[in-house]
Amino acid sequence: PPFLKSQKVSAIEAALESGHEREAIHAISAATPFITQAERLAFHARWAALVERPTPTMRFGEEVISRPQTMSFANTPLLAHAETRRPCPEAVSFWSGHTNQWRDIATNEPLHDVEIVRREEKYLLSVGEEDAETTSDPAVHASFLRNRGVQVDWLLALTFDLDLWTWPTYEVVNFLVKPATMTHGRCRFADLPFVKEFTGPATIMISHCWGGKWGDLVAAACAGASCDRIVWIDIFAVRQWPGNSAD
Repeated sequence: PPFLKSQKVSAIEAALESGHEREAIHAISAATPFITQAERLAFHARWAALVERPTPTMRFGEEVISRPQTMSFANTPLLAHAETRRPCPEAVSFWSGHTNQWRDIATNEPLHDVEIVRREEKYLLSVGEEDAETTSDPAVHASFLRNRGVQVDWLLALTFDLDLWTWPTYEVVNFLVKPATMTHGRCRFADLPFVKEFTGPATIMISHCWGGKWGDLVAAACAGASCDRIVWIDIFAVRQWPGNSAD
């Protein structure tokens, strides 16, 4: 409706005029469904002019990492997820082989809500059907997963713009990966429409601790790399929902 577009545009204008670049980029992201691509690009150009300043950097020991300048997350929901930093409301645990397979993700207690269990069983069945073409052959599925590496320049831009440097990796999963994929059929993060164009066959695999800092993982992924390096990170390539045993 026109009044919704008017509200969204007013929020962008207010943030731009006040010089609040973070509020402005969030407002542009929130307005994306209500404005044309030309309008979004025009607003983004004004935002870019607003934040024109030295390239953001992060220091690790003697090495200084700079943010790539060719990426933007203005037309994705990722900024909003990072800002709210809330767990996904549908997240549950699946204990395969146990009598009570469905568990509360926070307490690990069995779930007794019939509607939730029915919903999860339905999703589990759909995941199996979706992956049937590749999971029947381990070699084919391995190739399928290898192709879900991410470009290191995209990884850097994501970490800079969402300020993920000090997040533990499990929070990146719970507060970013799961909320973002929940509304896309619980797909793999690398298969999201606004991520997929930055994926490809990985040549580097990152082994890491989920309790470690995400920024340390990113620094390791970037070490000695050119911007076209493609790295394999499990939380992006592997489905972070029940039904991922083949992954």
